[in-house]
Amino acid sequence: MATMDNLQYRWDEPNFPTPSSRFGFCRCTRIPLSWMEELKKAALSLAESTTKPIWICSSGGVDSETLCEIFLRLKVPFSVLTIEFADGKNAHDIAYAKQWCHENKVFQKLHRIDIFDFVKNELDHYIGDGYAAVELFRYMMIKEMEVVEDMGGFAVLAGGEQLYEIDSTKSVLTAADPYLNVDISYTTPLEWCRKNHVRHEPFFYFSTPEIMLAWLQIPLIDFVLKNPDFFRHPTNKHALKNSVIRYHFPQQQWRNKYTGFEQVLNLAKMVKARLGDHFGARIRKSPLYVTELLQQLRP
Repeated sequence: MATMDNLQYRWDEPNFPTPSSRFGFCRCTRIPLSWMEELKKAALSLAESTTKPIWICSSGGVDSETLCEIFLRLKVPFSVLTIEFADGKNAHDIAYAKQWCHENKVFQKLHRIDIFDFVKNELDHYIGDGYAAVELFRYMMIKEMEVVEDMGGFAVLAGGEQLYEIDSTKSVLTAADPYLNVDISYTTPLEWCRKNHVRHEPFFYFSTPEIMLAWLQIPLIDFVLKNPDFFRHPTNKHALKNSVIRYHFPQQQWRNKYTGFEQVLNLAKMVKARLGDHFGARIRKSPLYVTELLQQLRP
């Protein structure tokens, strides 16, 4: 089962360049197992759904390393694709992916790009084709899928981050429900697959509704979501995810939260401003509140 079969999303392409989208989930067809068991079921189902070689796109973050670890434990054959910026500009980030592949004897292909050249010569091409996003990362996801498609493979990306926010301007007593801060950027990789008539998995952690509901039912996640003041500090959501993942994978090396663009901060800021100028308020955000999410997911 692939993401596009399990997500509910709408892309109002005729409204471009005033795009909007709605991102949600289909209902679970059964009561989910544990989060780990659901991840394993999804990985096996994905492997059975394609005859193409599987390539996990790994940046060296905890999400993609966890994804690699799951496929390794299941003994599902796969290789790793890592985008490497010229002059080592993301070396601090991809070092973890290189180390993991070396230690586990998994073949890794390093695809080198000049990030400045990518922004200069490819970003406008994506925008011109109607792919609206508010951050460079989503366009990099398309780039990874393009590379894997050119190799005749099936790309798997962690993609979806189960991270929550609240309106920090409100008091504790009136704080809104935690929500997933989703926008049209989330639908962009899905639209690339649809428009090019190809199958890849850009959102493995969103790939089945059972994975999402199992995640929400992890005791620590459930507790924190019922005490949303936890999310007032913006870094707490990353600490929460790291804690849950390291509980399931205690051997994972602790690392700071990287974006992959630390060495090109000026470029990243310029791109964000450029995308903001291009799309700006024309992109309508659609926060997905946890209460709404649970209503969508429950069988």
